[in-house]
Amino acid sequence: MSFGFLNPLIFAGLAILAVPILIHLVAKREARGRAFPSLMFLRNIPIKRTRRRTLRDPLLLILRALALTLLVLAFAGPYLLGDATPATETATTRQIVIAVDRSYSMRFDGRWERALARAGAEIDRLPANARAALVLFDDEPHTVTALTGDKLHLRQALAGAKAGHAGTDYARILAHVPRLFDASLGGKQAVLLISDLQLSGLQNDHTPRLAQPIEFALVNVAREQPGGTLLTNVRVLGSDAESARVNLVANLGVGGLDVDRTEQLRVRVDSHVAEVREISATELAAGAVALSVVPARDHVSQVELFVDGQTVAHSYRLTLAQVKPIKVMLLSSEDSAHSAIYLQQALVLATRPKIVVQRVASAALSDAALANADVVIIDDVAMQDSGSIARIEQFVNAGGGLLTIAGEHPRVGAPLLATPLVPGTLGAELAHGARLTEIRAHPALADLSAEQLRNAPVWRRRTLRVDDGDVVLARYGDGAAALVERRVGSGNTIVLNTGVSNQWSALALEPGFAPLTIALVRHLAKRQSGAGASAASVGETVDIVQQAALLGAESVLNHLAGGGGILIESPDGAIAKVTGPRPAFLPREAGFYRLHIPGAAAAPVPLAVNVGVRELQFETLSPTQFSERIARLQPGPPAADQPAQATDGTLRSTPWWYLLAIAAVLLLIEGFYAARLTPSGKSAREQELQAA
Repeated sequence: MSFGFLNPLIFAGLAILAVPILIHLVAKREARGRAFPSLMFLRNIPIKRTRRRTLRDPLLLILRALALTLLVLAFAGPYLLGDATPATETATTRQIVIAVDRSYSMRFDGRWERALARAGAEIDRLPANARAALVLFDDEPHTVTALTGDKLHLRQALAGAKAGHAGTDYARILAHVPRLFDASLGGKQAVLLISDLQLSGLQNDHTPRLAQPIEFALVNVAREQPGGTLLTNVRVLGSDAESARVNLVANLGVGGLDVDRTEQLRVRVDSHVAEVREISATELAAGAVALSVVPARDHVSQVELFVDGQTVAHSYRLTLAQVKPIKVMLLSSEDSAHSAIYLQQALVLATRPKIVVQRVASAALSDAALANADVVIIDDVAMQDSGSIARIEQFVNAGGGLLTIAGEHPRVGAPLLATPLVPGTLGAELAHGARLTEIRAHPALADLSAEQLRNAPVWRRRTLRVDDGDVVLARYGDGAAALVERRVGSGNTIVLNTGVSNQWSALALEPGFAPLTIALVRHLAKRQSGAGASAASVGETVDIVQQAALLGAESVLNHLAGGGGILIESPDGAIAKVTGPRPAFLPREAGFYRLHIPGAAAAPVPLAVNVGVRELQFETLSPTQFSERIARLQPGPPAADQPAQATDGTLRSTPWWYLLAIAAVLLLIEGFYAARLTPSGKSAREQELQAA
């Protein structure tokens, strides 16, 4: 136990103690005369008088000096500092957070088993007066136990830990660690990070940071880069409508492998082995393997690819649906016959998937015809029939697509323009021409550029004012909108404010016209190139509407459009319900998920979820390299409700307010005593003696 002061410079104020002493010494007594007879008959004898100054009222002086001394001591901030608690005492001397990496890369090369063994050893060697917390982390931290000294509880929690499928994020776990410490326990704070020190876990948007006072220790459980071949991604190149085969390219990740070694690739479709083939050295060197599969015709197929001989079973999953052609209903009139031919010739070039065009007169539009269509194109047609317009509006709200080519029609004031089916606000014809100069970065136009259409002059066009919520896909050189998209219900509509006949523009004569038309139809039908395939990643939000549209799961789309919810069955059998117009979920496990429609007899729709590509990058760092990438922060000032902690002990108490209380009492006594003094400066006792 030791004693100290927070503000020792305040002791300079003790000099004020000289003030009451000087007052007592310098103050003069008031001289008073005394009656005496005449002195004329006495001889004047000079006498040398020596007066000695003495303190008057020493008790009053002591009270004043003591009160001032206590005030100075109080403002100096005295404190009592207790010695650090020895290991034999019961107080906590150490707080430790054991953070164990459970990301997917820990499944390889015995890393997870070594991590559990090391964490268990750390728990066993905890001293009796230490407290530990157990945290498992991947791309998110998960606190298993808070600070506790119960080793049995920590051991039981560790026994139930399992490696996961998510990626690694060291910044998040280090930001989470300080929240687990308890400042009231005191003692040192430390974190033990048990991981394979994967480089990709540091390649995030945030730099890992940790406060300086927290001790930081690393345990690297990686021994070497995992051997074998891993499938990191599978892409769909296209399909053959006649043979129903879907062409795939599997990307390979090779680590610690002799390229002369032969490995086999197995392909399973709906749990049946569809193909077994050797991976050649050329394919290993190229990092890609080409293959093809035939999905089922009556349901969405679960396709799984894996390589034999891996240290840990790792497969890549995707779901494939039989690629159906996109059915387009082209509404035209005699006046738009030429432009209809251009549109038909452009759409017939599509192959992945094919686009089938049915040309229908606007007067012959029926519910049966719309039920068999994915996209409707209104090619410069007046559309005066309110019944036909209502059918199209219902079709779009249910998830269909609508492309309106606005040349002469629909004119200003036409019934079609009074509905939300035409994006923006179409106006009168403009007299001056323009050229397309800007193609927006949009999924519908990902493979297009303005260069493919820049040479096409547009001689006539309509004014098009963009409304709130509409999206501009293309613009003219003067900045005016050319293509505008709008979301209507579960579907989408797009308008082009010029015709495609040679009376309006030369767009149909440009090499980019066919790719533009095909891309717009695919986008409106929610069927991009490679349609019919779906695969998501662990830790990334899955849009159920988008995935169901890719797989052609009309039952799911129709159920969601009607406001119903969807049951999601995860690979481990857990079931969760999602609702809303755009339901989504965040998968934490790789495997096949299943979408169920409550109460429906329809077969569930599978969704494939794989490990993220970045987690399959197994490059690791040494503990030194890893530590150099951690930003150590200087500690901030202590919180208002927490006293500053010394490095050699614990702050027990600050008795300054006791001193203030004693000083106040002394000043009250001093005031009472001073009031008893007479105006002459004598005490009552002196006056009594003089009177006697």
